[in-house]
Formats: sequence, structure tokens, C-alpha cells
Amino acid sequence: MTLLETAPAAADSPRIGRDELNLAEFPFAVLASRVSKKNSSVLEFKDGEKEWVVSGDPRYGLPTAGDVEVYVVLMELTREQSFPKTVQFCRHDVIRRLGWDSGGQSYDRFLLSLDRLVGVTIRTTNAFWDASQRSWIRRHAFHVLESYDITDSRHARPDELSLFPSWIRWSPELYQNMQSGYIKALDVDLFLSLKSSVSQALYRYLDAKRYDGKPIYRIGLKKLAFEHLGLSRNYFPSDVKRKLKVAHDELTEAGFLLGVEYAPMKSGEDMAIYRFAPRTAREPRAAKVAELPPPNPLIPRLIEHGVSRKTAQELADKAPEECERQLSYLRYRDCRDRGAVLVAAIRDGWAAPPEWEQAQQREKRKATPTKATAPEPEAPQRPSEETDFDAWWAELPAERRDAATEQAIAWLREENRVLGDFAMRHPESPMLRASLRPLLKKASGWILSAKG
Repeated sequence: MTLLETAPAAADSPRIGRDELNLAEFPFAVLASRVSKKNSSVLEFKDGEKEWVVSGDPRYGLPTAGDVEVYVVLMELTREQSFPKTVQFCRHDVIRRLGWDSGGQSYDRFLLSLDRLVGVTIRTTNAFWDASQRSWIRRHAFHVLESYDITDSRHARPDELSLFPSWIRWSPELYQNMQSGYIKALDVDLFLSLKSSVSQALYRYLDAKRYDGKPIYRIGLKKLAFEHLGLSRNYFPSDVKRKLKVAHDELTEAGFLLGVEYAPMKSGEDMAIYRFAPRTAREPRAAKVAELPPPNPLIPRLIEHGVSRKTAQELADKAPEECERQLSYLRYRDCRDRGAVLVAAIRDGWAAPPEWEQAQQREKRKATPTKATAPEPEAPQRPSEETDFDAWWAELPAERRDAATEQAIAWLREENRVLGDFAMRHPESPMLRASLRPLLKKASGWILSAKG
């Protein structure tokens, strides 16, 4: 299994992603696998006072149904990484999650999706909910992705310390709403299993409407089809119903809908009535509102150094004293990925770096004047046990050293996935010494040999 690949989810453990609710309410892509020359480069939708206008990139065009699938998988990765603004990934893993062929065409297709998601511009009037301000924004324009970077591992520098080869960065507006909780759970398995792009669009829209637990949802047929799904406005009601029947059949067979019926409204137009199936034990439920405890001041300090919000919450709650200690040490550690090092140091209780101890000694001498300047203390000698291990390790056959290193890294990944992935690429890195060395001793059998 290569870097960043994960095992497929078990049958009783579905893939659960997230969906930003503004993007679930209105379309941001055409209902087709490709954009033809006949398609307009602009999509316009209106529901009452809400207006939503989607403009495609001049070169790459509007996003398509396949690009929405890419968005869904990127949101799945975002949830797994505890909602960072910059999401790191391996292209092969994304393509595998999408269920696409592993050939070069899929890589080109994925790159085109990123170009479209970066290039698309959505302009709204009273149609974008800013969760942080708890209000609708009168006039607003935003993108789905702010930027991306694709790193070809074949051209990576030997000294490159990046843990992952590629990344995307969400737009500030969507990231802010993610952080404020304006998202809903989405069954990625169900979404990707739907064959029709209309089925996928209808599922995302209706799943947002049933999230409050209501068993029935009613909406005008034209409003649903033209303003919230993006079907052609040239369709007659009979054409709309024929298109929707495919989606209704798929969602009913999947166990999402119990049934669908049409009824006339006072205006004479048709209304669609959806009856949702009861949620199963596999499906995500809306979180119950609970009284939140006072915020822990350690959390923003950890986040500031690159720790994810979820991990910062966990560490601040479980080991506040260790967090304080390692935060004071961090400025004296020579590292690039400060977040990964800080998390590992807190969890494993790393000792103070020599630079910190030297700084403490200097401060102590300043605070305590003496008649004669005391000589600078010598650096502590490495214990004889470490010297013995180095000598013993050097005499091992290369095959045994490689096997022990592989096993030690596997154990490290079980304890700390990020640090373990880093060790796979940089097993000789000095910053791994405290975490990897005890595991190397165990995996190589040195402890047993020493006792014998």
C-alpha cells in the first residue's frame, strides 16, 4: 500500500463525507459529463429573492457532473483530516476513491476538475449564508477552490520534507462555513453509486432538506427542476417528470426514498411530494445540540502552530500540562512541519531539546549574579546504552536492518499516522529519533539480545 492510500471501508462502515449547505441548495455544475460548445458558459438560478449565477472558467468551462464527484471526494478527505483549509492528498488515492480507471486519462480528468473548481465563480444575491455572521449576504462572489498544487513524485527532490505530494486549498468563504459548522454529512458510497447525474443532484438537494428529521418534503416541480437541479428550462413538465423518474427509481431502490407523488398547487402547476425512508443505523444523524464547555485557551495556540482543530481539542483536554511544556520547547526545535512535530512531542512526551536547556541556563545565570563566571556546562554525554545499540545495529545484516525499520515504521503509523507517513519518506530524520528509536530496538530484537 503506497503513501496515503487507505484500505477500503468495511461493509458496515460506509464512507461519510460532508457537503457545504450553500452548494447543496443551488447547482454549481451542469448535469452532463462534459460541456459541449452549445452549452452556455453561465448558469443562472433564482428562488424568490435569492439569485445564484455560476460562471465557468474562460478556458476550461463550467464544472460538470464528474467535477461534483471530485468535490464530494475532496470533502470526504477534508473530514478525515479534521477540516484543514489546505487538504493534502495523493492523486492515485483520489482516483481510487472516485472509482475511475487508474490510467493516465483519469489523471488528466482529475486535473481538469481542479482547474474548473478553481476557475468557477459563483455570484449570489441573498443566496449565500455566512455561518460566522449568521446572516445572508446581499451581494457576494466566491470560488469553490482557492488554489491547488499537484506534485509529481517522480520529480520530487530527495530533501523534500512535504508529507504528501499534492494539495488543494478551499476558498476562504467555504472554509469559514466549514469551521462554523454550515455543512451536513453525506453518504459518499450512496452518492457515487448513483448512475444518473440527475440522481446525484437530487440526492444532495433532498438530503439537505431531510436533515432536520422531517419525513416529507414538498416543492414546486418547476422550481425543483429549473432552480435547484439545473434541468433545461426548455423542458415541458412531462419531460421533467421523465428525467426525474430515473432519479426517483434509483433513490427508491437505494432506500433513500419511500415514494414520490405529484399534486396540483393553487397556481395549477405540479408539486413534487417526497417521502423519505427512515434512517438506518449506517446513516449519519444530525448531532444533538449540547451545552458547550468554556473554550480551552490552549486550543488556539496549538492551531496556530499547524495542529488541526480536532487534534488540538483532544490534546488540550487530555494533556494540558504536556501541551504547555511542548509549546515552550517548540521554538527551540529545528523542524519544518511544526504541527506534526508538536503533536508527536505531546503524545510521546519528548524531552527538552538541548537548545532549550542552554537557554534556561543562560537565563538562570543572568538572574543569579556570581563573583566569577561559571564555565559553560558541557553537553550531556549520550548514555552508554545508545552507544552500544549503535554499534550492535551497525553489525546487523542490511536485510535485517531494513526489515526492522519497516516494522518500526508500521508500529509508529499505528500510534501517529502523520508521523509514520513522514518516517516512510525520511527514516533517518533527526526529528524522528525520540519516537522511532525505541521501536527500532524492539523490532530488531536488540533489547532481548542485550538481556541475553
